[in-house]
Amino acid sequence: MSMTREEAIAILQEKHDECKSFYDLAAYPEISYPETAKYMLALRVALTALRPVSREQVEKVWRGEWNQDERGRVVCNRCGSIAAIGTENALHNAKKYDRFCFYCGAPMTDEAVEMVMERLEALYASDT
Repeated sequence: MSMTREEAIAILQEKHDECKSFYDLAAYPEISYPETAKYMLALRVALTALRPVSREQVEKVWRGEWNQDERGRVVCNRCGSIAAIGTENALHNAKKYDRFCFYCGAPMTDEAVEMVMERLEALYASDT
């Protein structure tokens, strides 16, 4: 027996909605139905894992930016690693040529975000 990702999402969403309607009727659901609360959370986690990642999510969670600190060093705003030290064009060059942070791997440019999206799409495509 096999199931597509879309079928799994539909089933899990249906069960989540059933639990939510039951849960919302209770006066103090966290106290009265703690197991239902855990079950709903697990369903939400599963649904999130099954849905494809959007470009906005990639940019919000992973996108980084090169910044120049007060000492002239070019640093990643995600992890703080130093990419270049204090030349006049260092920030410009980092933004132009360094698509990913060398230390944390955060995509730093639109091109890098596209590369991440292509990899994620390929991963999802190979999973179905």
